[in-house]
Amino acid sequence: MTTEQPERGDILIRASRRFTANLWVQIALLAAFVGLIVLGFMLIDLEGDLSHLDGVMLSGAKEGHYYAEVDRLASKAEEQGGKLENRSSHGSAENLEKLVAAIDGCDAHFAMVQDGLKWPDAAELKLLGRLSKAESLFFLSKGEREIHRFADLAKMTIGVGPVGSGTEVVAREILENEDFASLGLRLETHGFEEQLALLESGVLDLALFVIDEDAAFIRRAIRERGMSIVSFEHLDVIARQLPYARTGRIGAGQYDPVGLNPAEDKKVLRIGTLILSNGCASRSGTSAMLRLLANAYPDFVAENRDRSNSTGLPVDASAQLFFTEGGAGFVDRYFPWLVDIMPVGNWVYVVMCVSVLFNFMGAGHRFQLWRIDANRVMIEEEIEDLVGKTRTLEGLESLVPEDRLLNDAARKALNALMERLSKLKSRCRRISVSLLVPMGAEMSYRYQENLMDRLIEALDDVDRRLAAQLAVVKAAPASADEDAEG
Repeated sequence: MTTEQPERGDILIRASRRFTANLWVQIALLAAFVGLIVLGFMLIDLEGDLSHLDGVMLSGAKEGHYYAEVDRLASKAEEQGGKLENRSSHGSAENLEKLVAAIDGCDAHFAMVQDGLKWPDAAELKLLGRLSKAESLFFLSKGEREIHRFADLAKMTIGVGPVGSGTEVVAREILENEDFASLGLRLETHGFEEQLALLESGVLDLALFVIDEDAAFIRRAIRERGMSIVSFEHLDVIARQLPYARTGRIGAGQYDPVGLNPAEDKKVLRIGTLILSNGCASRSGTSAMLRLLANAYPDFVAENRDRSNSTGLPVDASAQLFFTEGGAGFVDRYFPWLVDIMPVGNWVYVVMCVSVLFNFMGAGHRFQLWRIDANRVMIEEEIEDLVGKTRTLEGLESLVPEDRLLNDAARKALNALMERLSKLKSRCRRISVSLLVPMGAEMSYRYQENLMDRLIEALDDVDRRLAAQLAVVKAAPASADEDAEG
């Protein structure tokens, strides 16, 4: 008794040491796992930068408002790890041509374009959005002139902006209309700075500019160079003819509240500014561009969500989702590479299809398992018909063969049942290792295999006992005959 107690104590001590050692290993693994999670959050930028933005945006003349705005966007993109190249041009019409031409080589991705242009047919251009603040169409003259009606423009020489600019497109659409044909107007194309100089020298009577009303260029022209805004009494008639334009107002004293310049309210046409894409940018790059625009223009999302698209251009799918959700989604912000593989909406369908697939797999698995179990039960019933009402394993193990079983036909039937069980077991194993069986469901097949294994062993034992007794029965008549002969 004294020897047993130390042995039992040693066993308990060793078990305690093993438990303690395993506990420390588990604590170490848990600490390592928590450390990895913390490290992951340290490395992830939860603010979501714009590092996946690397594009070229077409703007306008370097002295113009578009160029200044894209320059501002490029600076904001750089602050957040992105890259946006500001590429100058002569204006909106040229931007549109270059954006379409860049579809093949993808050397430009976005463009700031004035609304109202004629969009090319079959071009893969998409609308990313409209800026909330529209530009204004200014008619400028040198000093105050008595021009209030369109008839007062007769025989005038008018500058309509650079070739390929949005200003030229709108100016020609208005002034080359058949209603103005009797005025004998002379339209000339010049750069914006050149137009101001020609106005000052008297070469031009008027000059047109489509520009933001708060742009430094227009403020300088009015405050420092003595230009005046020409306002037409019936400008709303023109706005009705242009679906992309509406009338607006430049308030008295807007450019000099003390000296009151202009001296009274002036009517102007308002024309929207659009951001277009040619499809060359990746989905993540487009999403980053939308985030950049939303950061730079606080009303950008609301303007495009609440206003219908009247441009005639299709809205980019990423932009539509961006406006609907009120900004970039979690995947767009933190896992942009997933968006490049496939749009977020498609990932939802993929997950749904995978879920449906697993449900079908589960249904198929349950059907197969049901058929295997049904066939096994059928074989058990045939065993009961053959050997009597004793199909349990215990009953088969203690079975005393009846005289009706002591024949070759009974053994043949018994072996046929064992062969069917073996085939059913093989089928069960083949299904259980299939990739279509849900993880963990193979244990149900293992249970069926175990039942069939034990049943086959019991039947094999019965068959051996039958064979032995049948040999005795067959040998008995021969022995009787030998005794009779003796």
